[in-house]
Parts: sequence; structure tokens; C-alpha cells
Amino acid sequence: MSFNGSDDGSVNATPEPLQPGVIRIKPAKKYGLFTSVFIRVALGVLFLGVGVFAVAYSVYKSENKETTDSGEPHVNITDYFEFNRTQECLQGILTIEQRLGDSPSGSAEHNTTKFSTVWAQDDIHKRLFHQVASNGTVLYQHFVFPTCAIYATNKDCNVNYNINYTSYLQQFGLDSLTKLRIEQIRISNSDPDQKTYANITLYRGEPSDSTLYSFNGGVLANPKLAMAYTDVRTGTLYSWQLYFPRNKLNQTSLYWVEYWYPQMVPSISDSAIFFDFPSYCSNFTGCVNK
Repeated sequence: MSFNGSDDGSVNATPEPLQPGVIRIKPAKKYGLFTSVFIRVALGVLFLGVGVFAVAYSVYKSENKETTDSGEPHVNITDYFEFNRTQECLQGILTIEQRLGDSPSGSAEHNTTKFSTVWAQDDIHKRLFHQVASNGTVLYQHFVFPTCAIYATNKDCNVNYNINYTSYLQQFGLDSLTKLRIEQIRISNSDPDQKTYANITLYRGEPSDSTLYSFNGGVLANPKLAMAYTDVRTGTLYSWQLYFPRNKLNQTSLYWVEYWYPQMVPSISDSAIFFDFPSYCSNFTGCVNK
């Protein structure tokens, strides 16, 4: 390698000729301290952004998927209870607890009665079937549609055009409930060794003063506290409860009502359930929507 002087006095190295098949590699240009720090910071921000995006996308997908791994509809957990859902349970329990007054010792005396109940709700077509029975005898059946409701007992039947799908749901006082917490409840009352639990969202609230509940045409009463338990995955309603204040004018009054549907599913097994009227209800089919 030879060295030649340039006009400005500097010395330039003249590269020696290379052998055939050999290439010359120039050393990488050295960056200053500021440039090096800047590049490292930029790469760090880039990798951090990619990680944040991946986490956000994963959360978004999990919250907005339409079905669960079991194929059931998936819903987002909201801060407010939503009663408008398609759901069905053919084996539910309705519990009514009444105040009987005070005992001689001054303690409150209550009486509890249980009934079997069916709930089938088609929110797409705004129709609903609700049945209550005692010891195998049907006490009443309610066939509810967008513009009317057909009320049938084991003796007679009548149509009410002042009741529709929306107002029928409102009578339970659940339209103002807000989310309280997520917890776990037992939904199986069978073999103690085979307990079944469900993760639920608990909603609680105070029904409006205009909410008037009546069991089987009885005295109207305004509940002051309502609670609802829904499946965290599907939103189906396992149970709702109504609590009533003491009636000072009449000690025999409602204390607590619970609708319990442990096998509630987010589908309707057979839509014929909405039209299975007793034979003496055939002349009231004018309000029915099929």
C-alpha cells in the first residue's frame, strides 16, 4: 500500500489491488452519542407501541366476540341491567314470602310459599310466555305480545290491550338496576357432591314509585328494592328478587318475591309455546303475532 500527498497536505491511502473474487468491506460509519441515543429510544418506543397494540387488540376481540367457546351468544357486561333478551327456562321456582304480623314476643312472622314457573321470552319478536303452577295445577298463563296480553287461568281467559311486551316487563321494576359486582352462585340444588356454580353479574336498584307488582291479580304493591342475577357470558337471567316495605295499615303484606330460573338458556326450544292457548282462549287470537 502506498501513500500520496494531496494538495492540502493530507495523506491519502491508495488501496492495493485485490485478488480475483475478493471484495473490500468498508467499516460502518460511526454515529455520535446523540444519534445513538435517539435510535435506541425510537426502537424502544416502536416495540412498546407494538406491545400495547397487541394487548388492546386482544382485549377488544375478547369483549366483542359474538359467541363463547361453547357456542352460546356472548354479551358485554354493562353497568345497567337489560331485561330485553331471548331466554327460556321450563323449570323455575317462584317464592313468595308474606308478613303475617308480629308474634306475642314482638318478632315478625312470615309465611313462605313456593310455586313452579315457566319463562320463555323471544325478544326479537317481542313475545313472552309466563306460567305459574302449584302442585301440578296451573294457576295462570300469560301470553304477551307487542300490542296486548292474553291472561288465562284454569277456568277463564281474557285479553288486555293495556298490557304489551314492554309494559309487562316493566311491572317487575328491573329497568333501573345498576351493576354492583361479579360473584359466583350455586345454580344446582341436586346432589351435594355434584354442585354446579355460575359466574354472575349482580345488579341492584330501587324501582320507581310507579312500579306496581301483583301476584295472580292480588293487591298491587310497590317494591322498594330489586336485585337481578345474570350470567356473565350470555346475559341470561338466573333470578330476580323484589323486596317490599312494611305496610303499616295492613300487617299481612308482601315481604319478598323471588323468580329463580337455574336452567335459563339464551334460546327458545320451540316457538309453539307462545301460542299454546287453552281451548277457551281461541277467540282472543286477534292480537297474536306469528
